[in-house]
Amino acid sequence: MTDDPKPPRPPSLKSETRQTNWRRTNLPKYQAHLAVQRALMSGALEKQGCEVCGAARVDAHHDRYDEPLNVRWLCRSHHVKLHHYGEDMFPIDRQQAGSQN
Repeated sequence: MTDDPKPPRPPSLKSETRQTNWRRTNLPKYQAHLAVQRALMSGALEKQGCEVCGAARVDAHHDRYDEPLNVRWLCRSHHVKLHHYGEDMFPIDRQQAGSQN
């Protein structure tokens, strides 16, 4: 009776929860999320209103995870719709939208 050992896990992700499994398999996304959290805490990044409807409660959406602080601010409803229907759903020119404030 031989027990096969489990493969070693990264040291910071030792548990077997659904969340840590997602983090382990989506490491670039997880690292981008952490970068946004750190930037918000330090003041290097500031939340904006939803770029579609202007709602104050927003999520940070990454178009590219290799640019972790380049985010689009979307309310939960518009963020979910963007992921469900695709990137072309809200074709807003960010530079133009930023100059209107």
